Amino acid sequence: MVIKFKLNGAVCDACYKLASKRLAKINGFLTIEKDKDNNLTLSSDRDISLVEINEALKETDYKAEAV
Repeated sequence: MVIKFKLNGAVCDACYKLASKRLAKINGFLTIEKDKDNNLTLSSDRDISLVEINEALKETDYKAEAV
């Protein structure tokens, strides 16, 4: 499964790196990629919701939003 989203609050590569580390802990996570528009695409072996993504990011200043 694939979910594409915008990461509000992320302003630099270090922000995306931290978010990626948090998201990699989600059960079923496979890969994450950032495109030229700074949108993220998360691949997994099961459906993952934005709610679950935001739960993984809850101790950061970032929030996932659908694009």
